[in-house]
Formats: sequence, C-alpha cells, structure tokens
Amino acid sequence: MMNCREEFLIEHMQSIRQLVKSAMKKLGIPQAEYEDCLQEAYILIWKQADKFDPDKEFGPFARRVITNGLIDVYKRNRELKKELLSLDHDIRDEEGNGLELIDLLKGGNETENQALQNLTVELLHKYIKNSKESCTAASTVKGFEALELKIAGYSGEQIAKMYHVSSNSVRSWMSNARKILCLEENVAALLKN
Repeated sequence: MMNCREEFLIEHMQSIRQLVKSAMKKLGIPQAEYEDCLQEAYILIWKQADKFDPDKEFGPFARRVITNGLIDVYKRNRELKKELLSLDHDIRDEEGNGLELIDLLKGGNETENQALQNLTVELLHKYIKNSKESCTAASTVKGFEALELKIAGYSGEQIAKMYHVSSNSVRSWMSNARKILCLEENVAALLKN
C-alpha cells in the first residue's frame, strides 16, 4: 500500500525529470551527473512533500526545491574537493620547481616512480571515496566500488562474480563513475595513466 508521499512522487515523476534537466542546465551541471541529480531531486521532493499546497501549481514549488537542493549538494561537493590534495601544488623538485605528475612518472628511478604510483593510487582512492559519498545513484556507487576493486588488482570478471552480474554491467558502472571522476581535471590526468 502506497502512502501519500509515494503517490505524490509517482504523480509528478515526469515533471521532476524535466525540472532536473532544466535546473542542471541553469546551474551548469554536466549531463553525466543526470542520474545522481535525479535521485537527489526525488529525495528532496520526498522530504518537502508535506509543504506542498495542493491548491497551487506543482512546477514552481518543485523548481524551487530542486534548484536550491542541487545548489546545496554542489556546494558540499565543492568543499570536499577543496579538502583534497591538489597534484599541481604539492609535487616539487630539489630547486622548489613544480613538476607535472606525468613527467615524474616518465623519468627518475624506480623507487621514485613507485612512490609516485603509490601516491597516485592513494589520491585516486580519496577522490573515489569523496565522490562515492556524495553520489546517490546506486549504479554509480557500484561503479566507484568497482573502480576501487579494479585499482586493487581485481579483473572485471572477478568483480562481476562478486556482484552476481555480467561483466558488461560492471564496465557500464565503471564508465559512469569515470565520467563523474573525469569532471575533476586532476583525476582525469590520473585515470589516463
């Protein structure tokens, strides 16, 4: 048996989808994050359903709730990203000159390269963890988890067996997670290596 909130959500589901697309465009949120934004919008509307006046139109109410909610979510995400280590500022040579991670990985001795690879893996784990915590879509969360397992050395087939799904599903999850991670420039450089 459905309660009033469930009926309310189902009744306005199509409107919510359109309003999310509109809010994302207005706020400059990349299309790759549509599923996460949609899930966030459902949660926001669910929480605010009691405040809706049935004598008024749904559109203006939902537009305000969704836009303000997505702004809050992205402010929190931006604060998390600021806390993460920036590759551009923290790697220096003996003279104090900044070095590019890619240059460091190509040159130098093996112990330096190994240390940098360990740093890269550690940074990727931090980015993945923070992205996973701010994500609400289940398939994208699974994608972040699959990426962590892939970094740990598991194959796509092994990950698929763990989740009892096809390896195509795992690749799809990881692809969606990578799209979100690649929105951050530092992560895009890490994932290419």
